[in-house]
Amino acid sequence: MILKFRLLSLVIIYTILLGCNEQQNKSSSEENYEKIAYYSDSINTVRIDNISLTTINVLNNWIEYQELKEVISSLEKNEFSFFKDNKEYISRFFDSLKKSTPKSINKPGIIARISVLETKFLILESHFASNIIDEKLKKNRINDVLSANLNFIYQINKLIERSNQKIED
Repeated sequence: MILKFRLLSLVIIYTILLGCNEQQNKSSSEENYEKIAYYSDSINTVRIDNISLTTINVLNNWIEYQELKEVISSLEKNEFSFFKDNKEYISRFFDSLKKSTPKSINKPGIIARISVLETKFLILESHFASNIIDEKLKKNRINDVLSANLNFIYQINKLIERSNQKIED
C-alpha cells in the first residue's frame, strides 16, 4: 500500500513539474515572437550608407536592376499592384535579372542574393494571392523583401570594394 502511495505521489509531482515547465516554455516562446516582431517592424528603417560610386555606376547601368528599383520604390510607398496575381511575371523578371547581371558582379554570392530576393517576392505575392488580411504579417513580408534588397545591394557593394582593393607585395 505504501509503495502504491509513493508511486502515485511521484507521478503526480512529475506531472505538476512537467506542466510548470511547459507553461514556462510557452511564455518564453511568446517573448521571442514579440522580439522578432519588433525586429521585423524596424527593418525598413535600415539604410545602406557609404555605397561606392563604382557600385552606383554598376547599378545605374543595369537596366533590369532599375526595374527592380522601381518595384521596391513602389513597395515602400505601399503600392502592391506588382504583387497581385503576378507569380509567372515575377519568375520571368528574376530570370532576366540573373541573365543580365553585369560580368563584374556575376558571382555566385550575387546570384544567391537574387534568388533570395526572388523567394521573398514570391512569398509576398502568395500573401496577396491568398487574401490574408493580417496587417502585421503583411508588414513583416514587406520588410523581408526590403531587407533582402538591402542585403543584395550590400553584397554587390562589398564585391566591388574587394575587387578594387590593391594589395602591394
